[in-house]
Formats: sequence, C-alpha cells, structure tokens
Amino acid sequence: MPILVNSSLSAAEKAEKIAEVVSKMTTYPAATSDMKAFEAMPRKGKKFPSVIVIHENRGLVPHIKDVTNRMAAEGFLALAPDALSPVGGTPEDISNVRELFGKLNPEETTKNFVAAVKYLKTHPNPNGKVGCTGFCWGAQ
Repeated sequence: MPILVNSSLSAAEKAEKIAEVVSKMTTYPAATSDMKAFEAMPRKGKKFPSVIVIHENRGLVPHIKDVTNRMAAEGFLALAPDALSPVGGTPEDISNVRELFGKLNPEETTKNFVAAVKYLKTHPNPNGKVGCTGFCWGAQ
C-alpha cells in the first residue's frame, strides 16, 4: 500500500515553484462560443500530463488561477475554463455572479468542458493524458 508522506512546503518554496510556471489567459472553441480559460504550465520541459480545473460557483476567480498555477508547478499543463464565458465571462465584481450561473444551460456547459479536452489535443505541450479536478459547483 502507498504511504502518505507529509511534504508541505514553506511559503518561500511555494513561491519558487510558482516562479517556474508560465501562465496566460487563452480561448478555445467550444459548443456554444469561444471559451475563455486560464492556462498554466511549467517553464521547462515540452510534454506534460494535463489537468482541467473546474471552478466553484464564484467563477474563474484569482483563487482558481492560483490553484491552476500550483498544478502547473507540480508538472501539469493546467487549464481552468471560465464556465461563464457564454454569458460574458466571470465579472470583476462577483457579488451577483449567482444570477449568471442561473443563465447557463447544464448540457451546453458540459459540452463546453468536454471541448477543453479537444482543445488540449491540439495544444503542442500535452503528453496525451488528461485529468480533471473541480471545486464546489465544479465538483458536482
């Protein structure tokens, strides 16, 4: 059986790992429209396993971008789609964001996330393996 080991890093070590990450906003074609997404990958290397990061019911907020960067720091090509892209994207002021989530069609939203996998197949840096993680609304 695998043994779990506590391997926590100091804040300085975490910052050092994040410094080795390249990140940017990108778009990819999806079922309903172009999807906005935050993309991050290690600065060094060519081919990485991919992970799709699905945000919570607040949208593509700085916390999810940080999670995406941390995934990249661990050696993944990480992609965090903005599920709210069909309704204009995650707003700066998220106080009324629940209203926007109510405008999404669940079937189309699922297709938009599946399109992220298709996008990763066209990207030059994945190694062909794709996983997914989600938080709150994105973990349903």
